[in-house]
Amino acid sequence: MRSINDILLHIPENKGWKILDHSIDGIAFVFPYKDRKRTIIASWGGGWEHVSINDMKETPTWEEMCELKDIFWKEDESVVQYHPAKSEYVNNLEHCLHLWKPIEKYSGALPIPDSLLVGIKGVKLSKEDKERLLQCVLCANDPDTCGCTEADEKDGFCKNYKKRG
Repeated sequence: MRSINDILLHIPENKGWKILDHSIDGIAFVFPYKDRKRTIIASWGGGWEHVSINDMKETPTWEEMCELKDIFWKEDESVVQYHPAKSEYVNNLEHCLHLWKPIEKYSGALPIPDSLLVGIKGVKLSKEDKERLLQCVLCANDPDTCGCTEADEKDGFCKNYKKRG
C-alpha cells in the first residue's frame, strides 16, 4: 500500500476529497459523488491492508473499485475483493465494498492465479471473435444446447457455431 503522502498525491484533482480522520494505522476520507457523499476508509492493521468505500444508496462499480485500487496501491500490487463462506458474511452497510491485501510479514503473500487462467495477454479480439467465443462458452460443447460435438483444434471455437456464423 502507498504511504499516506503518496496516497494524497494520487487522489484525483478537483474531486472534493476531504480527510475526516487519520491515525497511525488508517485514514478516512469523504468525497462528493452525484448528489451525496461517499466515505472511504483505508487501514493497515491486523496483518492486512484494507480499503472500503461506502455509499448509502448505490454500490460502487468495477471501474470505481479500480480507481480506488490505483489510488491506494501501486500498479504492480494485487488486491482482492473476498466472497466469504455464507457463515462468515457480514453486511453492516448494504452498499459498502472492500479491497484487501495481506501484509506479507504477518499473513504471507497473496496467491495470484496465472493470468492465462483469465485470458491471453496482448490479444485483442474483434467484435465477431468475442461473439463467437461467448457463444462457445455458453454452449460449452453441449450437444443438447447447440448440437456441436467438439471444438475446433486450431482456434477452440465450436464447429457448429462456425457453420452458423
